[in-house]
Amino acid sequence: MIFSSIKYAERYGFEKAFEFLKNAKELEAGKYPIDGDKLFAIVQENVPKKPDEAKFEAHEKYIDIQYIISGKERIDFSPLEDMSVLAEYDPEKDVVFLKGESKCSLILKDGDFAVFFPEDAHRPGIEAEESQKLIRKAVVKIKL
Repeated sequence: MIFSSIKYAERYGFEKAFEFLKNAKELEAGKYPIDGDKLFAIVQENVPKKPDEAKFEAHEKYIDIQYIISGKERIDFSPLEDMSVLAEYDPEKDVVFLKGESKCSLILKDGDFAVFFPEDAHRPGIEAEESQKLIRKAVVKIKL
């Protein structure tokens, strides 16, 4: 897992992904191809959830870059080996839902990103502040 700001993105590789994210501020919600199924982005507008409403997830085929365009979001993290399976892996959606305890929580705000690899269970979309109404974010999927 990597947690940083877009201003330091060049340190981590993933050049095409971060170039897209630097220009994502004005994009509407939807799916955006960057390099076919090897690299694409999903721009989302979500109402944040309470922690007990969100599920841990992990992916086998893709790395996730979760980037906050506007708002504030909490993402919980735990190593995959510390989790147990809640719902079996869905290869079509490349997701397995998990249960377990969070090892740490990240608070992402405008311009922050977190990179999650297949060994990183993450629970995104959690409210960082109770009065929060909307999170605008982009999730870039990078095929392994």
